[in-house]
Amino acid sequence: MIFKEAIKNSLSNYLLNRYSHRGLADDHKMLTSYPRTALTKEEKEQVCNLWGQIHPHPEMGLRYYEIQKAVDVFDERLVAGSVYYPLILRSLNPKEYYKTLIHKSLFRHILSDLPQPITLASSTNRSILDIENKPISKQALIDFLLNYKKDYIIKKSVETSGGRGVQFIKNSDRTNLNAIIESFGDNFVIQEIISGSKDLEKFNPSSLNTLRISTLMLNGEVSLCACVFRVGAKGQILDNLQQGGLMIGIDTETGRLKKNGLAIDGTKETERNGFIFEGFQIPNFDKVIDAAFEGHRRIAPCALASWDFALDINNTPRFIEVNLYWPGIRVQQLAGGPIFQNRTQEVIDFVKDKKIKNRFFFIEKI
Repeated sequence: MIFKEAIKNSLSNYLLNRYSHRGLADDHKMLTSYPRTALTKEEKEQVCNLWGQIHPHPEMGLRYYEIQKAVDVFDERLVAGSVYYPLILRSLNPKEYYKTLIHKSLFRHILSDLPQPITLASSTNRSILDIENKPISKQALIDFLLNYKKDYIIKKSVETSGGRGVQFIKNSDRTNLNAIIESFGDNFVIQEIISGSKDLEKFNPSSLNTLRISTLMLNGEVSLCACVFRVGAKGQILDNLQQGGLMIGIDTETGRLKKNGLAIDGTKETERNGFIFEGFQIPNFDKVIDAAFEGHRRIAPCALASWDFALDINNTPRFIEVNLYWPGIRVQQLAGGPIFQNRTQEVIDFVKDKKIKNRFFFIEKI
C-alpha cells in the first residue's frame, strides 16, 4: 500500500511538472523582452516557502519574480505561471463549470442585470437568436444588419482572446457582410458599439479603453483582486496588449492609476496622448466594482473571474465580457500587483485541500 501511494505521488509530481512547464512556456514567450533583476537568497526562500506548500518545485517560476522586481518591487505573493495554470486556476474554476459559462452568447441572459452593449444577435451551434432573443434565419439576420443604422461589432463567442476574432462593421460600409458572417462559423455575438467615456477617451481617442477587474469568490466572500486600466495604441480600435496597448495598474483602495503603463514588450510609459497616468481617478470606480461583485454572485461556481468593463459616455459601467477559462494574469500582475493580494494564503489552502481529495485534479487540456 505504501509503495502504491509512493508511485501515485511520483506520477502526480511528474505530470504536474509537465503541465507547469507549459504554463511557464507561455509566460516566457510573452515576457521574453522584459528586464530582470536578480533575486536575493532571502527572496528566493520567500517564494519557495510560500508556493512550496502546493508545488514540489516552486523555483521553476523564479524568473517571473525577477521580472517583477525589475519593473516594480519584489512580492512573493505574485503567482507564476508554473503554479497558476495547472494548480490554482483549475482548482478555482473546474472544467465542468467554466465550460458552459464561457460562451459569450449567454452573457445577456445570465448577467442580464449588468448594463452592457445591446446584443443585436447571437449564434450558438447554428441557432441564431435576434435582438429580442427569438429564432431568426441567417438571411433575415443579414437583411436586418444591412439596414441597421449604427456601427456594430461581430465577435467569436468561444475560443478567442487578446482581441482576436473581432470584426468592426461601420454604417458606411456593409460590403461583403454575408461573407463576414460566414467566416465566423456557428458561434458568434453581434453587439452595438458603445460611445466611450470622454474622461478615459483622452488617453487614446481611437479605442474603447477598458478596465480589467479580477474578483475572487471563495469561502462565501467575494473580493477585489488586482485590476488594471487598458489603453489602446494610437489609431487602433482595440485596447489589447497585442495591438500595442498598455496596462496601467489601479490602486484597489482609491481607484487611482499607478505611475507606469506596461506594454507587451516590457516598455514602461508614464503617459499617453499627453495625459499622465499617475493619480488619475477612474470615474465611478466603486460602481464598476459593485457591478463586478454582483455579476460574480451569478457565476459563483467559478471562483476567479476577470471582468472587462467600459465606461460609456455618461461614465456608466458597461459590462463587456468575463474571462473564466484562462484569465491571463502575466502583465496584469506586473502592472497591478499580486492577483490575490491578502487572500493568497487562503487560495493556497483551498488548493491544498483539492490535492488531498484528488492529486490528479489538474489533468486536463489547458
